[in-house]
Amino acid sequence: TIAVAEVKITAIEAHQKVDNLARKTKHREKELEHKLAAEQAERERVGKENQKRNQELAEQLEALRPEKFKKEAADEQAKKLLKFAELKEEKQNLTRKLFF
Repeated sequence: TIAVAEVKITAIEAHQKVDNLARKTKHREKELEHKLAAEQAERERVGKENQKRNQELAEQLEALRPEKFKKEAADEQAKKLLKFAELKEEKQNLTRKLFF
């Protein structure tokens, strides 16, 4: 009967260890699920921030394109005016040479 009692005690202890391990496993699973959910939420937040930043940069780029066109047009106009002034000066020099 002592041996039977010891076997029962050993069985109870084993059962308690299994229950304890099951509780720890369940607790760890919940921790991991929580961590995963937090990581997914962070990824979504970062993704939204990146999308917003990309949109802002695209808008800035679109705003710069007309400015670049205006600058190029102004540069072209300046070149034309310079060429016109050079041609006018050349015409005046040729006119002077003809009459003097």
